[in-house]
Amino acid sequence: SGEAQGMPVGLLPDGRARKSRRNRAIDTFFSPEFRNRLDGIIHFHELQEKAILDIVEKLLADLEAKLAKKNLELETAPAAKRWLAENGHSPEMGARPLARVIDTKIKAPLSRAILFGNLDRGTKIHIDLSKSKSKEKRELVFRHQSRQSRRYRSLLKAQST
Repeated sequence: SGEAQGMPVGLLPDGRARKSRRNRAIDTFFSPEFRNRLDGIIHFHELQEKAILDIVEKLLADLEAKLAKKNLELETAPAAKRWLAENGHSPEMGARPLARVIDTKIKAPLSRAILFGNLDRGTKIHIDLSKSKSKEKRELVFRHQSRQSRRYRSLLKAQST
């Protein structure tokens, strides 16, 4: 990652905006009057996989804290985290779509399960990735383990996109 090389994550190595194709596009698109009102233009590198996985971890930790208030425990397998990282970012948008993917693929199904009483207090929820041989057909799968049982049971399957 960028921090390991002594530079802030995502910033160009020298920290300054280089004259580039992007700068030329900005010069062409925006009037000089508008550009003069800008304090600066910062160019970022594409996020590295490690940075995206760190963002996944942070967003899941936030969700885990919310679920803990309802006495529910969330455990996410590394394969599921990698799937979220792959499906929740794009080179153009960075990690911005990640929160939306977590909302639709994890929060919405869990919310329905909580609202309809499918999860008891003290339940442990495990999210993993389906075992489909086709990478395109893999999806998140949810299992839960109640406080009374040691076995995981299938809870629900995230909706495919």
